[in-house]
Amino acid sequence: MIHSTKALADIHNHVATFLDAFQSIKKSLNEISVLDRCNDETHLARSFACQDAYIADAIHQLEHVIPSLTTPVGKIWSTFSVLGERCNAVAPINHLPNEILINIFDILCTPEFSAPTVDWSDDRVRQSYAISSIVSVSGVCKRWQKIVVEAPSLWGRVEIRDPPYTVAKLCVERSRDVPLTVDMRGDWDADAVAEAFMPSASRWKELSLECLGSVRAGHLISRFNAECDRSSAPLLRVFTLWRESIVGFYGDSGPPEELTCLPLASQLHSLIIKSVPFPSAASTCIRLTNLSISYTEIAVPMFGSALLACTELHTLHLLRVRHDTSTYTSPLVPAILPYLHDLKVEDNTIKISDCVFLRIRAPDLHTLSIRGSYCVDVGTAGGHIGGGHTHPVAQFMEQHTTIQILEIPTYLEEAVFDASVALPDVRTLILEDRISDINFSRHLLYEIPAHAFPQLSELRIESRDYGVLPAIQDFVSTRARVQEGTAPLALSIDCSANWSKREDVERIRAWLAEHTQLKSWSCPVWVSTHTHPPIFK
Repeated sequence: MIHSTKALADIHNHVATFLDAFQSIKKSLNEISVLDRCNDETHLARSFACQDAYIADAIHQLEHVIPSLTTPVGKIWSTFSVLGERCNAVAPINHLPNEILINIFDILCTPEFSAPTVDWSDDRVRQSYAISSIVSVSGVCKRWQKIVVEAPSLWGRVEIRDPPYTVAKLCVERSRDVPLTVDMRGDWDADAVAEAFMPSASRWKELSLECLGSVRAGHLISRFNAECDRSSAPLLRVFTLWRESIVGFYGDSGPPEELTCLPLASQLHSLIIKSVPFPSAASTCIRLTNLSISYTEIAVPMFGSALLACTELHTLHLLRVRHDTSTYTSPLVPAILPYLHDLKVEDNTIKISDCVFLRIRAPDLHTLSIRGSYCVDVGTAGGHIGGGHTHPVAQFMEQHTTIQILEIPTYLEEAVFDASVALPDVRTLILEDRISDINFSRHLLYEIPAHAFPQLSELRIESRDYGVLPAIQDFVSTRARVQEGTAPLALSIDCSANWSKREDVERIRAWLAEHTQLKSWSCPVWVSTHTHPPIFK
């Protein structure tokens, strides 16, 4: 403490010396400015002479002061350094153990934290790196720099972008022996990448590959598989093959050719395909537990073969998948998936959805999510590949009564509705409205019998109209009256609409807050001076 006080006194004295010297210089320069304002031609010569004298005096004082500043400046910086170290020593964050700081830094370098809304179609952000946050942290102080450089786990994400791959090479070097998550984007060169990074191939646990060309991707994967064949225990379990789609499914350039090989296909646990043709080699991924397919086209027989082969699936997500236009006849062979826990089907073509609901048998299914018009289009009933007059989803629900989380649209074919409300174990019900004005039709909540879903504990609503709020109120009050003694529903509402009366919305909200466990409420009200018809009756 005594040392710090003396250091502050020294700084005060040095600053006072500087100020005295600069005040003298400032005075001389001020005199010059006064002379400049003199316009009397009779005194012009005298003004020039005086200016020369004052300028010479200012220069003389500067020449005298500058040499004497060197030592004080050095002492000041030294003093500031000492004071900074003492401040750092008492800062609360510097009392945290290294292990805690490493955990904090690890959060910083995740893509979700460093770039939550990155649009990879924008060339301006392609050069950003998640690891840049860690580099910034290392520049805060010497201790943090030492921690960051010596913590291999912080460098386990290798982002391979356009050459010369300097950042990626640094990550591989500093990660030492930890497993690697490799993310390849942009115009990467297969041979250059193989030469620089294949020695670390056995440490790759996750690989995300932007497929701009199937030949280049296939060449890299072949090199990778060859390298891993020489390893006793390669780690790769998660593979993502994707391409940014700007227009339609594949963008203006059309789809690349199908990738004929996959990295360590027989050992993969997770396969994610987006905006590239579905690889037929997926049927060799017999250990898959997660399969996610989006924005692509699949031949139905190929998709059926994949379902038959991947018997260890736990999750299956299909988003905007369409079937090819070729004609085919395919026998309806059930795909037994004893471990399938989570099934999500959204906005796929009818034949793809039919293939899912008529083929899959999942005795332990826990979550079923259906989005889009597949359950609504009455005209498709009876026209499916399985024949018959019962909607495939209705058949599927009748065979899978273990469902506990159910997500469905609010406009259902009658058979699907009847099968839905007959499910005995549903704990969470998620309803999605895709119509702009519910007043033109009676909401599904009004139709659900009071005795349906006896285990229901949570209700989530996604709607585009405030007309859903009275339906929710009616549903809650009816169930409370019929099922006395049960715990209040956990309720989440996400509603977007063009207009509404604030007092009506607030009244419903207050009632729901009293009679339910209102977990989340997103119902913005647009205040308008225009009159409009009431939405609540």
